[in-house]
Amino acid sequence: MFKSRTNAAVFVTCFFIGMGFFGIMFFMPLYFQIVRQESATKAGLEMLPLIVGLLIASISSGFMVSKYGQYLPFIWVGLALSTTGTGLLSLLTEDSSRGEIIGYLFINGFGLGFCMQTTMLAIQSSVERKDIAIATSNATFFRTVGSVLGVAIAGTVFNNAIKKNLGPLILKNPDIAAVISDSYLASTFDSAIEVQILHAYMLALRSAFRVCIPFMGLAFFFSLFIKRHKLSKTLEPVVLE
Repeated sequence: MFKSRTNAAVFVTCFFIGMGFFGIMFFMPLYFQIVRQESATKAGLEMLPLIVGLLIASISSGFMVSKYGQYLPFIWVGLALSTTGTGLLSLLTEDSSRGEIIGYLFINGFGLGFCMQTTMLAIQSSVERKDIAIATSNATFFRTVGSVLGVAIAGTVFNNAIKKNLGPLILKNPDIAAVISDSYLASTFDSAIEVQILHAYMLALRSAFRVCIPFMGLAFFFSLFIKRHKLSKTLEPVVLE
């Protein structure tokens, strides 16, 4: 299974999709909770544009793939949109408008909706019917491993950045060091210092988002090695030996 160029390309593509996508899903709510000081419930609702975009693209791509039998264009367009959307998220600031946030999240979700299921179609169409379950589980496994590594890498970058950004403030006021482990303590300082703390967190989040850009870019690159295979429209019984 791993000797096939398409299979290997799909597995690697799924791996990097997991790295980029889950990095965004982990840190975007922190942007709403820490920088924009929203509740956890509202932060979850703020992610709806991404989910809506993902659902619309997933459903529409499913209809179009079944109609035209082409899945590669959706993978490529989806990953290009996701890479662009991730890059746009790295431009967010404390004062970004609601329209910007919704637009960036929607672009990301729409792109992911195009490529999440179509990569599964790519792997399923490239193997024998009896191997579909194994191939699908392998693709899911690589995406899951990628998600764990993606969050870990982006988290490391975020933690290092926040320590670096808060360094000058901590030298002036050592009490600010407590904010590193509990961002909600920022509100206990006077407004001028709080603004600087939130800005430090914003810069750290942008660093985390920037790390996810090459992950999505690599997913797009490796998707170019996926070959097109004919999609079967009939269900044939599998004979178990």
